[in-house]
Formats: sequence, structure tokens, C-alpha cells
Amino acid sequence: MPYKDKIKQKEHGKQYYLRTKERYKLEYLENIDEIRKRKRNNARKNYWKNPEKNRKYRREYYHKSKDIIKEANKKWVDKNKDKVKKIKATYRERHKEELRRKGREYVRRDDCKVKLNINRKEWRHNNPDKVKEDKLRRRFGISLQDFNSMIENQNGQCGICARKFSTKNNTLGYPCVDHDHLTKKVRGILCRGCNSGIGGFKDIELPPRKRGGFPAQRPLPTHDNASLKARSL
Repeated sequence: MPYKDKIKQKEHGKQYYLRTKERYKLEYLENIDEIRKRKRNNARKNYWKNPEKNRKYRREYYHKSKDIIKEANKKWVDKNKDKVKKIKATYRERHKEELRRKGREYVRRDDCKVKLNINRKEWRHNNPDKVKEDKLRRRFGISLQDFNSMIENQNGQCGICARKFSTKNNTLGYPCVDHDHLTKKVRGILCRGCNSGIGGFKDIELPPRKRGGFPAQRPLPTHDNASLKARSL
């Protein structure tokens, strides 16, 4: 018989729960797959009984507890990274053509073009080393590490005029890669002034004395800018 006194009823319920807690836990763990399946089926049945009401409830619940849901999703993704990768890979494989079509349509939109340009500029500003690495690999087939080691081998100065290299891009002392336009072979690192001067010859076969003989015919100079100024005077 039900208790007339609600306090006694609650107390009885607590005691019964404590007595049967371990047994129910074992039963739950043994039949966890069946229980979850039953819950899912019941949820689907109840959902389609009144779908509009349930959709409204879900939207309200999501807006109320958006942060909690996001945090829970992040934790699950961190725990199941391999599973998430497999799911994404299978989805991309199944919907390859559709994703490509949507991507092309998205990129052609005017608002998307503006966003992409802003994002590219930000990324280039935040990742100057990666931008330089990509440029060196595309144009000369060398890495940023190779470029820096070549500068170190030349004692941080130009291979022709011995000018000290500058880090400012808009100066004559900025280091540039000198390469043969016919063979595409990298010859060394020059300052911007010397590189532009050699580029003016357009790889015409001239005697080494007339164009300095860089790099094979002339060794790396050891004099500094002060001695160059003294010679010019």
C-alpha cells in the first residue's frame, strides 16, 4: 500500500535504492546495448507522435544549454579523434562531387571573395615564414632552411659587393636568390641592387670580368662597406 505520509514514502524509496543499487548496476551494464536500443526506439516513436512540439522543445533546449552542449561535443571529439577522422573521411568519399560543387558555388559568391581575401591577408601576416618557404620552393626549389644556411655561408653579406644583408624588404640590402634563368640552378644570395644589375644582362654570355664573375670565377669578398667607400674616394 502507498504511504500516506510522503516523508516516509521518500525514506522508503531511498532505502530500497541503496539496497538494490549494485544489482541494478550490474544488470544495466550487462544489458546496456539493449537498453540503449529500447530508449532510442521509444524516443523515435514519441518524437513522431507530435513532431512540431518536439522540434520546438529541442530548439528551446538547445538555445538554453548551447554552451553545455558544445563543451560536451568537444570532450567527445577529443576522446574519439580516430573515430571522427574515419567518419569525416567516409562522408567526404560518399559526397565528393556534391562537396566540390558546393565549394565552387561558395567561392564564386561576392561576399565569400571578400572574406577569403581578408583571411588570406591575415594568414600571410601571421605566417611570414610559411609564405616565404612556399615562394622559395615554387620559384627556386629550395627551402627556407637552405636559404638561411646559404646566407650564413656568405657571412650575412652579398656575394658580389659584400653589403650586409638587411631584414627590411624595401631596401637594396634585402637578400635575393640569384639563379640561372636557363638552367634554373641557384648560384647564391645577392643583395637586391646586385641581383637587379645581373638580371639586366638577361643571362647573356659575357666575359666574367665585365659582370664580376659571380659565383664560380670570383671568390667571396672579405672587405666591408667602409673599405668600398675608401676605394671609391
